Amino acid sequence: DRPFARHLIYHNKVTDSLLSANDWGGIETWQGGPFYLYNNISGNPNGYWNWAYQPKGKENSGRLGCAYYLDGSSKNYLFNNVAWGNNNDLSSPLCNHGAFTEATPTIENAYFNNTIHKFAVGSYFSPAGGRHLYLGNLWMDISSWVFNHGQLKEDVNSPTPPAYPHFSIAYGRNVFYDIATNRLAVFEASGTPHAGLDAFKQALAKAGSLCADAGVMATSSPVRNAAARDFIPSPGSPAIDYGAKVFVPWALYATVGEWHFRRNNADPSILIDNHWNMTPYRADRGADHMVPTCPLTAVNVSKDDYAPGTLENWTDGALRFNGKDQYAVARHAEMTKPYHYSTTIAGEFTRLTAEGSQLSTPDIDAHNFLIELYFRTAPGRTASVLVAKAADAGYRLALNNAGGITLMLTAGRRHSLLVSNLPVNDGGWHHVIAETDRAKGMMTLYVDGRAVADERIALAAGASLSNTGDLYVARGPEGHYFEGEIDFLRIARGTLADAHTTIGELYDWEFAGPFLRDFAGRPAAGKCRDAGAFEAPLQ
Repeated sequence: DRPFARHLIYHNKVTDSLLSANDWGGIETWQGGPFYLYNNISGNPNGYWNWAYQPKGKENSGRLGCAYYLDGSSKNYLFNNVAWGNNNDLSSPLCNHGAFTEATPTIENAYFNNTIHKFAVGSYFSPAGGRHLYLGNLWMDISSWVFNHGQLKEDVNSPTPPAYPHFSIAYGRNVFYDIATNRLAVFEASGTPHAGLDAFKQALAKAGSLCADAGVMATSSPVRNAAARDFIPSPGSPAIDYGAKVFVPWALYATVGEWHFRRNNADPSILIDNHWNMTPYRADRGADHMVPTCPLTAVNVSKDDYAPGTLENWTDGALRFNGKDQYAVARHAEMTKPYHYSTTIAGEFTRLTAEGSQLSTPDIDAHNFLIELYFRTAPGRTASVLVAKAADAGYRLALNNAGGITLMLTAGRRHSLLVSNLPVNDGGWHHVIAETDRAKGMMTLYVDGRAVADERIALAAGASLSNTGDLYVARGPEGHYFEGEIDFLRIARGTLADAHTTIGELYDWEFAGPFLRDFAGRPAAGKCRDAGAFEAPLQ
């Protein structure tokens, strides 16, 4: 069990790497994140593959080294990075193999606002698990496929699935220039090639992709001088004001649910759970995508109930609730179903089952826990449940009669209340964390980056909150519907201290962090970030 990790890889410059090794990356991550890779340069990765080189029989076979390599690695955020190569002649032993490579069907990886120049392939990815973002990147001088997404060498013994989960994969706001003729993307299980941008967009839309915009094709260089590695957008570049705003949560301890409320274009009633937690039953990196999550089902909701939020600009990422009959739910029976998996113990192949308390879910026992929420109410709304999992025991987070926040814990027919009368029902967006520290016997409420209330827990130290009730969002078990919009929700089995952080650090990262600026730390100069790693100066 590894409930907490937070890796930051930034401000590195790695060039001419892999001079005596291959099948690696100039910059690489391994296994479980979150990993935050930003503001790095990885240039001319080598990785010469002498035995595999076939100058006349197999293109791009001279090297196996990539600028950035996620080796069985999930929950990565890559932004404001630069990847450049020296050679993309597909028959050359010096051909730079690829900018981004992933081994095994990894999940929860986001690539946004990166700059890529002069590689054979832009991105390798095995999409069996989905849950990837490719947004606001600048792809230049790619001699083979920009997106080579399908079965890779690690999948040699795995059957190709009938379809990939495109509903959780986004391609949007990318800028392409000097791309190979008749090669742009392969992304479906069928292996169908898409030579041009229009065909790619149509296929993405047909597949119900999380974002099917794909991007734009530049007719002239979108940067000032790529050959000299001056990747600042040129005047009039289509990259200007075309970048992606992507919300990047700060890592918490034992996250058991993470919902971004992005419109699911394949089924708007399903809210994808993007949480990552290195539980004991995550035993095979090739099966990470099969580990159960906790998607929410939105009830009485259609695609028209999604609206633009403030955290992201590439999708309708906030869900409007009408305060009457709309809500979201995860059924207790579903989140606690036994999970069967296999691993090797003392050299023996072993089949195991995780069930009951062995599963990490939003059903909280006597754990420390917190709820993080970004939302806005209909002006003046009161007495509404925001999040609840409760029956004879459990927890509720709600708007109280004063328009503030109340957290209620229940165990053994006893209740413990934490109340803040600071109004949050003004129609503006608010960030709330409700934290319960069972070891210290304290509850704390944080609103918009500061503590506003705390209270001792009026329950026995070991009293369990576990219950068989369903997890509700925007209502409680008895009703009390919420009217307003929710953009982000996260539940974790730990406190801020368990995650080695503070409310100030988390709030600063999430609302003023480096993903909101460019490689050099510059904020957006125009309507939004420019595509690629660098912001163009104001004209």
